[in-house]
Amino acid sequence: MSWIRRFSQRVWRATRTAVGFDDSTRRAMHGMRITLVVLTLIVLVATTWSTALLRSTVDEVRTRTAPGLLDVTSARAALVTADRAAVASFDVGAAKWVGPGTEYQNALALANQDLARAAENGVVGVQFLAGLLTAYSGWMSDADAYSRGEDKLLPGAVNLWYASRLLHDDGEGVLKHLDDLKASQRVKLDHQLSTGWLNPATALIWVVPALLLLAALIWAQVFLARRFRRRLNPWLVGATALLIALMLASAPWTQPGGDTRAAAEELYELVPVPQSPASGQPRPIEPSQVDALKWVTKQCAGQCGDTIALLANRRIAAEAPPIAPADATRVTAGFSEAGDVGWLPVLIPVLGTAVLLCVFLGLRRRINEYGYS
Repeated sequence: MSWIRRFSQRVWRATRTAVGFDDSTRRAMHGMRITLVVLTLIVLVATTWSTALLRSTVDEVRTRTAPGLLDVTSARAALVTADRAAVASFDVGAAKWVGPGTEYQNALALANQDLARAAENGVVGVQFLAGLLTAYSGWMSDADAYSRGEDKLLPGAVNLWYASRLLHDDGEGVLKHLDDLKASQRVKLDHQLSTGWLNPATALIWVVPALLLLAALIWAQVFLARRFRRRLNPWLVGATALLIALMLASAPWTQPGGDTRAAAEELYELVPVPQSPASGQPRPIEPSQVDALKWVTKQCAGQCGDTIALLANRRIAAEAPPIAPADATRVTAGFSEAGDVGWLPVLIPVLGTAVLLCVFLGLRRRINEYGYS
């Protein structure tokens, strides 16, 4: 068991040397220098690494997650507008000459553009909707073709109803899928804002080593003052000042995380979470589907079956206004401002390197004075 005793004695001597309690000035000075340099390297790496990863998360929120949520919301509003415009064109008889109309075509094109951008921004499940929208526009085209003849209004109404049901169906409708995408995208955004590198608790990764380094610098000043009867070491004072500056630069209030959460709150006000119906209850009927119900019911003169009758008795959902371009621009600008950290990515490594240099030079002179290399 003698080797255990020798090993324990060596560990104890190394520990005493590292914190400056060793009776030998030479060992104490070397131990102090090693301790300060190692802690400084840890602080430098931890602050630079955590800041870079935090900025990476902020950039992902700013360039992908938040725009994806806006794109899905905008696509849903555009599809509702397109559906309502098409039904209005059939209702007033304009479809005999212009089909579903220009507003329908423009809104449908806008919805496809929004979904294409959402797919580029990593929103999972958008590609599935492309096929549904193709089927939807196909039903509308068939309704348009039938509406050209006076004796084919009922087949036109049937095709328009198929298109409307594809859009509004409770289980597999396009709007239902878009609501699910909105909910999942918001969950993703919530997760990014509350966990990982945007969580304020992750600052402990560099705060704890920085506080240990600060305590070690103060102890080094006390040690040198006692051993060499000199009050202050200019290099260690500079290292302490630079370390405090580094801690302030890396503090949570200087990082983009807080501003990103503030921008997300504005986004949440603009894009509320879709309210799911109670278990076993059907979804409320969309206001845009009410127009289709009225027109189809008028065309089929009571021969439409029970489905339309049941839908007509459902509660009508609250109207969801589209996002105004000015509001979308304001929210997007908020995320852009949150991601702008100026010179911080350069300042933090520079301060950390300066602390390391001051720590190294602070003890070098004292060691050389006593002939210790």
